[in-house]
Amino acid sequence: MAVRLAEIGVTESGDSNEAMQRALAAIAPDFHKPSVEAEVLIEIESNPPLKTPWEHVLPKFFGASAIALGFLTIFPVVYFQVGLEGAGDGESIPRWLYLLGFLGSLHVLYGLYVTQWVDFSSLQVLSLFMLTVTCLYGFIAIALLLEESHGVVSGGLQVSSALHQKAIVWCGIMFGITALACYGFGREAMSWQQRHQSGGAERRDLI
Repeated sequence: MAVRLAEIGVTESGDSNEAMQRALAAIAPDFHKPSVEAEVLIEIESNPPLKTPWEHVLPKFFGASAIALGFLTIFPVVYFQVGLEGAGDGESIPRWLYLLGFLGSLHVLYGLYVTQWVDFSSLQVLSLFMLTVTCLYGFIAIALLLEESHGVVSGGLQVSSALHQKAIVWCGIMFGITALACYGFGREAMSWQQRHQSGGAERRDLI
């Protein structure tokens, strides 16, 4: 080894890093170079399958839909406070107003989340959130339908007898809307994930 280093002009006293690199390059020219397979793998990991233009637009549309659904959820809160069926003087704010305000705020936040982070995982999160809200609306609608106007659920949410039937109709409508949204978001997220995985598999087949 010492003889070989001497032949290429590197002595033991002058073995600087640069000289050592030249020596290694002279002894094994391909030692420091990655293989073709490694280069392809690095390219695949650093450059995942590109999104189609539709995959850029559709999540933003879904996010805008979630935001619009959030404002629709908050609408009864505003209507109850400033509309014809105001709470009246001296009455406390019922709990169902807080629930709808909370759900509407979550719709808006999740919609903004999807529009900012455009990815199939974001759509999956939004779909799971819609599934939770759908189950909640369905539970409340069935409970209000089966019980009296002063049952456990209506009493817990402080739904008055005058609003009992309207609450059932509202929960039924929102159940249908959120169920459709959950299906649409989840279906597109799964389809997008399958395209992403199949695109990566096709590129790995080139190795």
